Amino acid sequence: MKHIILKPKFLNDEQKKKLLALARAELEHRLLQKEYDAEDYWEPDFELVRGCFVTLTLQGELRGCIGQLAAQSPLIELVPQMARAAAFEDPRFEPLNRSELNQISLEISLLSDPEPVEAEGIEGQLEALRPHVDGVILEAQGHRATFLPQVWEKVASKEEFMTALCQKASLPGDYWRSGPFTLYCYQAHHFEE
Repeated sequence: MKHIILKPKFLNDEQKKKLLALARAELEHRLLQKEYDAEDYWEPDFELVRGCFVTLTLQGELRGCIGQLAAQSPLIELVPQMARAAAFEDPRFEPLNRSELNQISLEISLLSDPEPVEAEGIEGQLEALRPHVDGVILEAQGHRATFLPQVWEKVASKEEFMTALCQKASLPGDYWRSGPFTLYCYQAHHFEE
């Protein structure tokens, strides 16, 4: 498998701040009826069509995370869409409320294109995974789930990572040990407030 890592300088610091501000402006618009114009945040690089996730945390705990692995729209449109979805449509959480708005932190992850893990057998596939570098997509029996590379920080091993990924895909936790599945890897360029 050929690994591609997005360059750390893909976006400069000012552009990162602008994208984060755009995501927050969308949430303020939804919760406080505060108007904004996306054109005020526009940069040529934001016309790029790239997979993107927006993650919300509250006091260090996950509060919502939604994204698209294969985007159909440019970042200038996708970032506010995913911020809104993470805040109000993540089925694991109640919709964000006004009292939480100033307490949450936003993180944006821009993704490289997923590539299949072409290693032989379970051991080979586990060996191919790079903790803290690769995001992973698991597809099996019509189910699909992904974990961003940041999730590696919360697990102790590749086995624990795969178990949690299977559970997220609504499969038995040990499904990865024997069931047929396909794995894809991608990398993320992530930044936060």
